[in-house]
Amino acid sequence: GKGNWGTAIMKSWTSARVFGLLGKIGAAYRMGQEAVRMADDSGDIMAKAESYMHFGFDCYLMGLADEAEKYLIQGLDYCRKINFLGTGGFAALVLGMIQHDQGKHELAEMNIEEGMRMSELAQMNHWRNFADIVLTVIRAGMHENDVDTDALRGRIQRNGVRHFNGWLRRFLAGSIMNKSGRYVHEAEAILQ
Repeated sequence: GKGNWGTAIMKSWTSARVFGLLGKIGAAYRMGQEAVRMADDSGDIMAKAESYMHFGFDCYLMGLADEAEKYLIQGLDYCRKINFLGTGGFAALVLGMIQHDQGKHELAEMNIEEGMRMSELAQMNHWRNFADIVLTVIRAGMHENDVDTDALRGRIQRNGVRHFNGWLRRFLAGSIMNKSGRYVHEAEAILQ
């Protein structure tokens, strides 16, 4: 009912930020589904913003890119409506990473730029830095430029979101390997 908005937010946080980061993806997905249902039942826009964004991330972790994209777009829309910058910045960042993986590079670039702006306005410089690293790689891939792997490794190590550094390294390595087989040694260097 209407009183479940707070529980929906807590379940959404627990799904993505506890179960998801611990690798308990199935549990994260199930709890995220429940959080979205509770948020919808409550009608509270903040609960919807949090729950849709976190469930989109849960779907991403499950490998359900289309479902993740759908929930992240909706969560980002709720965030924009209430100027919920930190959550919106993360939603835009993950959305852009998914779209990049799907070959929607211009859309990915646009969403990651929005994620950077939102994160900066929310004074969440760690997410802004994370987005900037991702954007560097996406732009290099779009324009067939070489990537300075040593500089990127240093930026990753200095990034303020240490528990996401492995995810960031895998994203960058995958992006580099998708450019051409000749970049395998650069991808391996990033993963170290």
